[in-house]
Amino acid sequence: MFAAVPGLLRELEGIAQKKSIEVTYENLTGDVGAGGLCKLKGQWRVLVDKRATDGDKAQVLAQALARFDLEDLFMPDQARALVNKWKKPLVSPQP
Repeated sequence: MFAAVPGLLRELEGIAQKKSIEVTYENLTGDVGAGGLCKLKGQWRVLVDKRATDGDKAQVLAQALARFDLEDLFMPDQARALVNKWKKPLVSPQP
């Protein structure tokens, strides 16, 4: 569980909106966890369990946003740090 900084979830939702990523809150069941990223009819979407804590919702959004190039957007330090936590390092082939 992650304790969200007040306003962080709204910041992440705004970043998703700027990147045309739809965020929807649903009652998720089964082994889905707190949600995740998917592409539906050509549109990126993040499904988030609406029963999750704000901290867990922020984690799901940050993990999804980490898959996109966000360098062109202003992000508060806390939002950028959380998204960067989920960025995968680029792997370069060994010579």
